[in-house]
Amino acid sequence: MSRSLPVVPAALLATALTFTLTSCTDEGAGPGTVGTRGTAGLGDPYFPKLGNGGYDVTHYALTLDVDIERGKDRDDHEDHVDGKAVVTARAKQDLSAFDLDLKGMDVESVTVDGAEARWKRKGQELIVRPAHALEKGRTFRTTVRYSGEPRRITDPDGSHEGWLPTADGALALGEPTGSMAWFPGNHHPSDKATYDITVTVPQRLQAVSNGELRRESTKDGRTTFVWRSAEPMASYLAALGIGAYEIRRPAVGEKKPPVYIAVDPEEAEGSREVLDEIPDIIDWAEINFGPYPFSSTGAIVEREEDVEYALETQNRPVVPGAPDTGLLVHELAHQW
Repeated sequence: MSRSLPVVPAALLATALTFTLTSCTDEGAGPGTVGTRGTAGLGDPYFPKLGNGGYDVTHYALTLDVDIERGKDRDDHEDHVDGKAVVTARAKQDLSAFDLDLKGMDVESVTVDGAEARWKRKGQELIVRPAHALEKGRTFRTTVRYSGEPRRITDPDGSHEGWLPTADGALALGEPTGSMAWFPGNHHPSDKATYDITVTVPQRLQAVSNGELRRESTKDGRTTFVWRSAEPMASYLAALGIGAYEIRRPAVGEKKPPVYIAVDPEEAEGSREVLDEIPDIIDWAEINFGPYPFSSTGAIVEREEDVEYALETQNRPVVPGAPDTGLLVHELAHQW
């Protein structure tokens, strides 16, 4: 069953919502401060605090160093992330302060354009006050260093998102709010951005994300994977799979998007025939929907007991267990 169309997520994506990016007074601003604080949310009727007003993100550069420890089952785990997020954005108003969405984790430092910034936490809001006010139209870079054990988020319907421990690793999923569990950002689906995601994990594991794998290197028992998504992406469509995957790259025709598939070894044999159909599914979808909108495609296949639903994460949908053709077509069709 795909999570992409039921209940709340469908309303977020299918309903044409109009947002007014208002600003609030900047309480506590220092002498000579110009501008206002961006709103703590975009007023979404389902998630009023999701997203942030006053700026538009253009790029995320995420660097994650991940330790995975597993006991006898996935509930016996201890995961730790040391993270750095560089968020490039453009101010849509004069800003003396702005918010980022981040749930859990410990923030160690925040800088804006290299200068130390004041910050505080309030619920899921990381409130940042740069050393100097930001003028409307200015592009600025916020660097957040953070660490801790990322959270699993339980939704109102009882399903789970955020950081999901699996039998041999973890899976980060974000529909509709879970991305804030593993990196700070403007996490409303209306604010799309490009991504560079660099993940270092124990050598026995792979780290799989969206877009294309640009580099893989191993040193001192740890492997670093560098992924790039050059096409803008809503943060809820960002995914990170960590596990002892079997990696497949089926052959494709000339000028066709490359295919990168990561499969849990327990699902490898049962999913092989269906996953080999991905190039043909893309060909069929292009006939019906138009040119494929991204530069690569593929899938992440986890054990059915580790993932509760399928999700149309960009470039690389996530599916629980060996999928049938219908489910794979459904999730790949969402790419349009």
